[in-house]
Amino acid sequence: MSDMRSTTLWARTEDAREFGAECRWSTSRTVTPHSSPGTPVQTIDVIFSAKPGISRPLGVDISGPCVALLKTDQHETCVLTSETLAQESAFRFLHECLAKTPQTGTATARFVIPLQRGTIIMSDIVSYRLRDAFRVESTASFAAPLQVFPGLPLALDTISLPDIFHASAGAALLNPNVCPESATGRLPPEIESDFKDKLSIPWISTTPISRKRLVLVGSSNQDPEGGGWTQFARRAAVALGIDLVFIDKEDGWLARGNYGSWYETLLPTPASWWAEPSVDELVKLVEGRPFGLNSEGVTRVDDASELEDAISAARKSGRSRSEVGDRVLVERYCEGPEVDVNMVFVDGEVLFSEICDDFPKGADVGDGATDTKAVAPDHRRNFQETNMVFPSALPEDELQALQDAVKNTLQSLGFRNGVMHVEARIAQSKRSYQSVDGVVDLRERGVAEDTPTPWIIEVNPRPPGLFASQTPGSVYGIDYWGVSLLLRVGDQARAAALCQPFANGAQSHTVLVMIRAEFDRSCEGIFDSDDVCAELLERHPDLKEHLGRQEALVIARKVREEIRYDIR
Repeated sequence: MSDMRSTTLWARTEDAREFGAECRWSTSRTVTPHSSPGTPVQTIDVIFSAKPGISRPLGVDISGPCVALLKTDQHETCVLTSETLAQESAFRFLHECLAKTPQTGTATARFVIPLQRGTIIMSDIVSYRLRDAFRVESTASFAAPLQVFPGLPLALDTISLPDIFHASAGAALLNPNVCPESATGRLPPEIESDFKDKLSIPWISTTPISRKRLVLVGSSNQDPEGGGWTQFARRAAVALGIDLVFIDKEDGWLARGNYGSWYETLLPTPASWWAEPSVDELVKLVEGRPFGLNSEGVTRVDDASELEDAISAARKSGRSRSEVGDRVLVERYCEGPEVDVNMVFVDGEVLFSEICDDFPKGADVGDGATDTKAVAPDHRRNFQETNMVFPSALPEDELQALQDAVKNTLQSLGFRNGVMHVEARIAQSKRSYQSVDGVVDLRERGVAEDTPTPWIIEVNPRPPGLFASQTPGSVYGIDYWGVSLLLRVGDQARAAALCQPFANGAQSHTVLVMIRAEFDRSCEGIFDSDDVCAELLERHPDLKEHLGRQEALVIARKVREEIRYDIR
C-alpha cells in the first residue's frame, strides 16, 4: 500500500467563492517509458477533496484569487502565490484544480517529474503531449525554457505541495469520472498505460542546450485572431528557447498590434521592398511559395466551353494582375481520393510521416450521391477544403505507394531537412467516397482495374497551413512548427527527438471541419459572432466525446449542420 500525505487548504476563486479543501498524494514507482531511450519519470497523483467548514484564515488578503496552506511543517499558514510556486501557470493550475472540488467533490491531478538530469528540450513538452489524452481535462506546463532538472525523485515523507510544483515539468487535471483508489490513491491501469504512451520520448537532453536566434522573413497573412501560422511558430519558439527576429512589412499586423513580446527585434520594411527586393537586401530566400491561398482560384472544367470562364475566375480570385500576371496553369484532373502527405526530413532521412484524407470538394466527381460537382451550386464548384480526416483510411499498400512517391520526389528535388507538406491523389484506388446511412467515407469499390498510382499535385517546403499543422499534435504528438524551427537553427538532435510519435501510434480519429462563411452579398462581410465553436459545444456537449472514425464523421456532419454565425 502506498504511503499517503495530506494537507488542508483554503481558497478564494476569481468569482469570489470561498471554500476549504484537502489534498493528499502518493508517489508511484519510477516509470520507464515504452521506447528506449525515453526519459524516466516519477509521477505524483494529488487528490483535491472538498472540505466544508473551513474558515478564512486571519491576515489573508482577499482582494483577489488566493490559496492558503493552513497546516505546514512549521504549523503556520502559508499563502501560495505565483512566486512560491515558481510559475504563474502553476498558480493558475492549482486554482483550476481547487475550483473543481465544490462541483464534483474531488479533482485529481497528475504531476510529472523527470528522473534524468539535463535540459528540457521544449518547456511545454509534457502539456503538449498530454493535452488531448483520454481522460485528461486540461494540462499545464511549469518548466521554463531550457530549464535544467536535477533528475532526482521526491521523498514522500518530506515533500510539501509547493515542492511538487517546483520539481514537476508539468501536470494534467484528469476528468471527473477518473476515480483513484480511496486507500492508495492509485489510478486505473489504463491511465498509467496512456501516460507511458504519450511520454515515450527522450524529452530531457543530457547535452547542454544554448539559446538560439532565428530571423523570419515575413509573417502570416492573417493575424492570430484569423488563425495565422505566426502564433504557432511563436509558441514553439518560446518553448524551445529561440529568440525571433522578424523582417516584416512596416504596415503589417505585427507592427500595428501589441506584439512586442513576440520578438527580440522587428525590422520593418516598406512595401516596395517586398514587391522587388534587391540582391543586397535579400541575402537568402529561405522559402518560396506560389500565389494563392487555400486553392484560391482553382476550378475544374469538363470541356473547352468552360475554360474561358475558369481562366477569368482565376484572374479575379483576390490577387492583383501585378502579382499574378496573365499566366494560368492548366493541368489534368485526377479523379482519385485526395490526401495530404506530411514528412519530416532530418539529414536526408524521413523520421516521421503521416497521411490524412482530404474529403471531396465542391468540384470533385464521385460515385452517385457523392458526385459533388453535379449537386453543388456554381459558387461552390471549387477545390476549397471540406473535411480533413486523420489518419487516412486508404489501404496500406496505397499509403506505402504514396509515401514512397513523395519521398522520392522530395529527395530528387534536393530536400534534406525540413517539414514537407505535399498534396497528392491516388488514381485507380481500391476505395472511393460513398455514402452509407448519410455518412460519406472511403469504402471498398471492388477490384481496381489498374494498379493504384500516386499523383503528386504540389510540394510545399513548410508545415501544413492554418490549423492543419496543429491536428497532428493531437493525433500523433508531433509539433511541426517546433521541429521546423529547430531544423532552421541547425538543432537536429532536438528535432529528431520531437519527431517521435506516441508509442502506440495515432491516438484518435480526428476530423478537421472546414466551414466556409456564406452570406448575402448585400452584407458588408464583417464577422459578427462570438466563439462559434464554444457556442456549438454549449448546445451540444456530446460533441466532446472521443469516438471512432465513423462516429467522428457523424459528429463532423453534425458540426457542419449545426454551426451558427452572423455576418453583417
